[in-house]
Amino acid sequence: MRLILIVLLTLSSFHAYSNRIDSLNSLMEVKFFVTGFDRNISDGAVSFLKMDLDSNGLTDLVVEGAERVMVIMDKDKWGFRPLYISPADYFMKYTLQGAYHNALILRNEKTNRYVNLVKRAADRGDTLRQFTATDYLTPMTTKFADTLRYLSGGFVEFNPKPVVAEIQSIRLATTTCHGTCPQYKITIHKNRCMDYEAGSFTGRNGGHYICFLKETTFNELLTLIGYINVAALDPRFAVSATDHPTAYLHIVFDNGKEMSVEDYGMNGTRGLQTLYRFFETIRTSQSWL
Repeated sequence: MRLILIVLLTLSSFHAYSNRIDSLNSLMEVKFFVTGFDRNISDGAVSFLKMDLDSNGLTDLVVEGAERVMVIMDKDKWGFRPLYISPADYFMKYTLQGAYHNALILRNEKTNRYVNLVKRAADRGDTLRQFTATDYLTPMTTKFADTLRYLSGGFVEFNPKPVVAEIQSIRLATTTCHGTCPQYKITIHKNRCMDYEAGSFTGRNGGHYICFLKETTFNELLTLIGYINVAALDPRFAVSATDHPTAYLHIVFDNGKEMSVEDYGMNGTRGLQTLYRFFETIRTSQSWL
């Protein structure tokens, strides 16, 4: 059984405030709550778990549906944010196993492998401490672990040694799919000036637009790029399905080096998926001129 672990960066002295999720105590109550986000998850829900996944002091909800796991993050005044956690293979799914210390445990039913669990050492920042096989199930080895942490609105592969990203520019271009996938190209420059070329299904009648990105958002983008270590990724990813969109990512670093990623299906890594969502949020939230 291949397990996936989500790292919870939570200090032991940091207690969750009461929120609406705290009042959910039965599967029926959870299903009713989840209906407002995803009817399919609600109808197929078989188990749930509550814990603070992003260390903001508010309880988040994890629900195992018939086909995939849904996480509803409580972002306080920004409301609830639904996310999904699925294996890269569309024909696999995760099942919710529970929580152990500061790790949320999901299992890939198809791969049938065990892993060691990991948690945050409170005095070591992002350093993880490995548990022995006697801590949870048996036998387990770390090489089969998929360890994630919450960052920039998504779950990304845990990186114990993130790099510092300094860029001249980053560009994301997307294609359409068999449905209504938006086609666009956004380039963000070092001076935070952005260029947006709107294509099909963007809510605009084509055209070229510009805008300046807030410094805090730009710095968050740099942190994400460095954490997922884009420069070390494979240059090409592809899903084994048809009629999906393709993402073309291109970065020019401050040292002059360039890198490109072609990602058919936009599913290459969890870090890349989070980066794509980051761009999509920028695309739909800015005051483009």
